Amino acid sequence: MRFYISSQCSSKKRIVHVVEELAALGFPAIELTGGTCWYPDLLTDLQAAKNRLGVDLMVHNYFPPQQKEFVLNLAVKDPVRRAQMKAFIKDALILSKGYGNSVYGVHPGFRQDVAVEQEANGFFKAGDPSLTSIDAFYGMLDELNEVAKSEGILIAVENLAPRSKDDHFSYLTSEADIERFLAYVVTKSHLGILVDLGHMGAASAIFGFDRVKVLDRIFAHPEKIFELHISENDGGRDAHGVTPLDSWQLEYLGERCHRLGNIPVVLEWVNLATNTTAQRLSEVVQSLSAASLFP
Repeated sequence: MRFYISSQCSSKKRIVHVVEELAALGFPAIELTGGTCWYPDLLTDLQAAKNRLGVDLMVHNYFPPQQKEFVLNLAVKDPVRRAQMKAFIKDALILSKGYGNSVYGVHPGFRQDVAVEQEANGFFKAGDPSLTSIDAFYGMLDELNEVAKSEGILIAVENLAPRSKDDHFSYLTSEADIERFLAYVVTKSHLGILVDLGHMGAASAIFGFDRVKVLDRIFAHPEKIFELHISENDGGRDAHGVTPLDSWQLEYLGERCHRLGNIPVVLEWVNLATNTTAQRLSEVVQSLSAASLFP
């Protein structure tokens, strides 16, 4: 396993400042994701920082930020927007390869055509559900599998947390969603799963399913697990808190991580860039690295 901190651990808005802050705290590897601002020399500055600081960078979902913001929603039906998203993801795959990584993680489609604005609970502003569909989502995945194959890189699709019991909000939140996706993805050469354990914990609390049974069905196909996200929540709200050493997530992984090989494991702790969290990452790495040696 290779361990990363999410760029969202920092609250800074220029990605180069994020990388500098996290590197100074002792985080040697960073997953770049949404939340920072666009500016003209962003990628040039980022490459210079990577070279100067010697950090390992990988790309996740909505990165790099765009001059004209949009929501990366794989389930939209509109052909113009689908082409835009496909082009964006192809560029993200090329950037990932440039950073020396073989996996790019992406969020699944939303069940509605959400707006760029975010609500207080962290979800995008609700939109029109008639402009998206499950068929559009899986159709886009079919296309992305071919793009990934042509670029020689893997795409990991992430399970998310629902807004509420009555509002799934996105795909891959419920047990049925995940079961359908698992049956689909085992047939695709360059698509796999990004298992977000924090999201799984929140979704299982909201929907009332057994998270361990669902995870066990996923871990029955370890070759399809391309990436892991770890963060803590209160059993219903996707809080992205620091992971305690007695977390159920670490216990679950500790018994199974020997199956996963050298996949990226991202600590997705939000706005928590401190010396204390850097020390905790070191402790988590030590715990899981030791566990991976003992089948």
